[in-house]
Amino acid sequence: MNSEAIATLTGVALGVVSTLAAARITRKGSEAQADATYRAAVTTAETGYQAAVTTAKAQYASALEALNRTAQREAYVSLISTANAQWTSAQAAYNHIRSVNQNEDIDLSALEASLDTLQAAHGAVELEGPPSVLGAANAVLERARKLTDFLSRFREIPRAEDILLHHRCMVNSDYHQSAVHAQEALEALRCFVVDTPEEERHLLNVWEARADIAAARETRASLWLPLWDSTHETLRETTIPDLDSALLPWHALENPFGFYSRFRDLAEEMKLASVEFVNVARARLNDTQPNL
Repeated sequence: MNSEAIATLTGVALGVVSTLAAARITRKGSEAQADATYRAAVTTAETGYQAAVTTAKAQYASALEALNRTAQREAYVSLISTANAQWTSAQAAYNHIRSVNQNEDIDLSALEASLDTLQAAHGAVELEGPPSVLGAANAVLERARKLTDFLSRFREIPRAEDILLHHRCMVNSDYHQSAVHAQEALEALRCFVVDTPEEERHLLNVWEARADIAAARETRASLWLPLWDSTHETLRETTIPDLDSALLPWHALENPFGFYSRFRDLAEEMKLASVEFVNVARARLNDTQPNL
């Protein structure tokens, strides 16, 4: 084979090799580009998926928050509505107690029913929360219970005091002297309680004073006990008809400023607690921060 043929074959061989090399390089470049495109597509898809998941979660949380706010609003409105109704029932019960005839039963069933309704409304607030609003709701319920308990426990006091006053004013009454002694004993009891500093009034517990009197004869509790016993004895000896004498000393002890004064204070405490609940509930409903 001459030199020209060899050169020709060599050139052809080199051309084939170059073509194959170029083809391989091109293929590798295409594969790299395809891989990059695939990875980019996967990354985009994953990013889009995560964004979609995040958006969906945010939308769900926002919708749930809106539902919770609606439920809370309904619970708050129900509680304040029933609290106002209970306060109104307490006012009506007080007026009924003050105006009832001597032989008429004092019916407080409406007041007790309104308290039951308030307790049910409180249960809804307890379920919906949050703790800040529940704390204010607890204060409303506590004061409503105290007001109802006071009226229920001492419902006979105004009538008993009217009976004593009637016989004291009737000089010719057979029970005039008995009424005078009873009122004087009760007044002495009230004065002692009023003169006792507020921080020491817890000492005026009949049972604790009786248990501790031997060990602390010079305490105010020891001075209190004989007065309590003599008042009880005076009321026990009273023979005035239809007089509920047993409850009068307890009322003088717990409510030394009188039935009306104590009712007014308890009603005002409940009213203030209701106003505070409205303020706390309004702040919660107007809070724009999501509760996520």
